[in-house]
Amino acid sequence: MLNPFDEIFKRFDGLESKIAESGNVPIITPPEIIDREELCKRLAITEPTAIRWEKKGKIPCSLY
Repeated sequence: MLNPFDEIFKRFDGLESKIAESGNVPIITPPEIIDREELCKRLAITEPTAIRWEKKGKIPCSLY
């Protein structure tokens, strides 16, 4: 009896090969850490808005 996962793994292997051959391997960059002042500049928002968004959890925030 054919295991359905064997077909899935076979297809994944084929995809991996095609990606490697194409040279278009995505580059994952780590998140950039910026201060609140830079955040406000980039998003064109005021500092109170940034603080409010931080408190609501809309944007990540670190106190360190």
